[in-house]
Amino acid sequence: MSLKIILRRKIIILFLMATSIILPVIVFNLHPIATRMPVGNVLTSSIGYIGIMLLLWQYLLGVRFLAAKFVQDLVWINNIHKNIGIFGTLLIFAHPIPVILQNGPARYFPNFDNAYSRYIFLGQMAMLFLASTWFASALLRKRMSFRWWKRLHLLNYSILPLVLLHSLNVGTGLLLIPFLNNYFKVVALIYVCILILRVSSQFGFMKFKSKLVAKAQLTPDVMELEMLANEDLLQSLPGQFLYVQTKPFGENHPFTIARVNRENKTVSIMPKNGGPFSGGLHELALNTNINIDGPYGVFTREVDDLKVPNPVFIAGGIGITPFIQQISGLTKKQQKFTLFYANKSENDIVLRSELESMDFVSTADQIVHVISSQPNYIGEQGYITSELIQKYLGESLLESTFFICGPKPMMKAVKTCLKNLGVEKDRIFAEEFSL
Repeated sequence: MSLKIILRRKIIILFLMATSIILPVIVFNLHPIATRMPVGNVLTSSIGYIGIMLLLWQYLLGVRFLAAKFVQDLVWINNIHKNIGIFGTLLIFAHPIPVILQNGPARYFPNFDNAYSRYIFLGQMAMLFLASTWFASALLRKRMSFRWWKRLHLLNYSILPLVLLHSLNVGTGLLLIPFLNNYFKVVALIYVCILILRVSSQFGFMKFKSKLVAKAQLTPDVMELEMLANEDLLQSLPGQFLYVQTKPFGENHPFTIARVNRENKTVSIMPKNGGPFSGGLHELALNTNINIDGPYGVFTREVDDLKVPNPVFIAGGIGITPFIQQISGLTKKQQKFTLFYANKSENDIVLRSELESMDFVSTADQIVHVISSQPNYIGEQGYITSELIQKYLGESLLESTFFICGPKPMMKAVKTCLKNLGVEKDRIFAEEFSL
């Protein structure tokens, strides 16, 4: 799938989102019932409809294997998902304000005297759950482990049912306008389908049932794991990634597809032993069953689709993995490139002998190792700086296209260096995908 096709499909998704969100608002506001309602009720209902549809789209885009069938740029999908969560939350919090200002707050204090009050309470519960997940994501995310954040984040799936039960039973528009009533019943049906897909996915359905066939220790912390692959994975492009799940209803973690072996029908990932999940992968026995989901992503696609001149790859540590296939392909095509590769010591350089044994066609093709914590290293020491980049690229600097992958602080620092050197923003690409 080319970048032009992906761009067109992104536009289609944004159009579908906008249409589905605004349609119930337009239908409601043009209906005679709305003209007879107080302004506060009209605003509350309109804001509520938008909030419901934003929640639905957040769920839809959260089903990655479904979204990626249409757009492979999962980072873009996740950013939309994240922004919807932010603005959808604000709208749902704002939803009752106009009617409370209009009628006073006493009427909306929680009580169970009648059916109306009970359905109002369901909406209040939805807001409480939403506040909990927002608080965790906005204020506590950096202090929480991924596991606990993920568990709390699952509360989001209880919000839409509560909101729909609330709206379908107290919302004037939904009660009296058949189109809106049916529209949001379809929303409820879509939600049920999404929930079934998500639960099925966690049990390993709709994923490729793979098997670990080989292991190799590359550095003290990095191991290459070779796994059986299906045709989709064998056709993956450089820079793409997959998700790994080692047990039903277990965690799913993304890893770059470092190598593809079409002859053996396998793909390789290179996890660094830096946490419980990746450390557990290092301990897996051969022939262990693994669920694989992918491929995803468009990182470095510009190298092939746009045929960029002078691609420059800047990697930190295990951030080399998205570039391995690209470098191999460029070498075979005798195309110029430069790699800046930062590590703490020489022992941390992944695939050093393989990278340096490639048959380069000219001395213009460069691999620059930058070592930060080995005083006796003969070569570039310290960090990747503006001066270092300028030193090796020279006059080709402003004609180069940069691809960055590594720890977030390193990527941020490199982007600042490139900006200070006058590199245009549209020539800088970074793999910023995270859990």
